[in-house]
Amino acid sequence: MRKIVLVFFFFFACHFGISAQNNALISYVQIKNNWINVFDNNGKKISNMPQSDNEVAGIDGTFFVVIKNSWIITYDINCERISQMPLSNNIVKCVAGETFTTEKNGWLIIYDKYCKEKSRRPI
Repeated sequence: MRKIVLVFFFFFACHFGISAQNNALISYVQIKNNWINVFDNNGKKISNMPQSDNEVAGIDGTFFVVIKNSWIITYDINCERISQMPLSNNIVKCVAGETFTTEKNGWLIIYDKYCKEKSRRPI
């Protein structure tokens, strides 16, 4: 009986530990020594990637936006590319609430982290 309880406890401890780790949120993105470092809300470095020509435009809890050459690129907490779109006169204004906002030709355009347009309005 004790073995069953121990196995049961171990299973739940591992399951909830993995779930908690996967639910980490981006708290801070630091550029240091030509690396982009991503930190969680406990101050622990989660991932990193070379900075190269990447300019961090903003962060949200689950993704961050960079501008590289003529592209807007979104990355997840593990520095894996989510999506990208051409920069083409867009100016990234802010990143918040799983969306980012750009300004282009007198319009504010809101995109989700997959670079799909959600809404737009004139300035």
